[in-house]
Amino acid sequence: MGRPEGRGGLQPRIRPEGLLELLHRCDSVLSALSTAPAATLKAGGVGVRELRRVARASGLVERELPLLLEVLAAAGLIAVGDADVGDVAFDSVWAPTEAADVWSAREPARRWAELVLAWWSMPRTPWRVGSEIEGGGTVPALGEPIGPPGPTERTRVLKALVALDPAAEPDATLLTEVVRWSSPVWFSRAGSRPVAETVAEARLMGLVVGTTATSAARALAGDTHAPVAGAATLTATTHDGTPAPGVED
Repeated sequence: MGRPEGRGGLQPRIRPEGLLELLHRCDSVLSALSTAPAATLKAGGVGVRELRRVARASGLVERELPLLLEVLAAAGLIAVGDADVGDVAFDSVWAPTEAADVWSAREPARRWAELVLAWWSMPRTPWRVGSEIEGGGTVPALGEPIGPPGPTERTRVLKALVALDPAAEPDATLLTEVVRWSSPVWFSRAGSRPVAETVAEARLMGLVVGTTATSAARALAGDTHAPVAGAATLTATTHDGTPAPGVED
């Protein structure tokens, strides 16, 4: 079978509404955790019952919460430890850090860029949360990494996505075929689910519109030595507050 073609046409820029939606979700989680931190399991991580509680308190869909928690943790905006909320002391809980206050005061584009870069490099894969573990139990959020390293999977999938011609409005089937062609050994073991789940995460992060990579996603996937610098440049704001190229009004 020949290589699936990708012509690299015009790609969409970052949608401001997508950027702001992610920031709103993260702000909601931080607010909920500042009132009632997330308790940890004895074996570590945050279990299903606690995820449901935090999702309700945040007003969010439960399936989105593992990704948001993992990104906030990777960005240093929440951490596990002992915390005091008013007169109540909590032991071994996930709560906002002092860095969260600093982050919240920054320009929206910079806040978004920090979250994206945390997602790109974090070792865990949030989409595996809730999956069954051999021997019993399910994968918790914020626990020990399970499966292949997250950055490796994200790089494989985003590199395949940016190789597709956005003008052709590629579907999930074509993307899966490109990944299978470029990483046959990995794909034979992992299957198609990591592809679909990684794209879903990238979409929630504001890096993918439909099945098309944005300019920021292309910066991440296209520079193996300094993807962080590329994405930060794309999403930074100018001194007068106007969005830099890559963030449209």
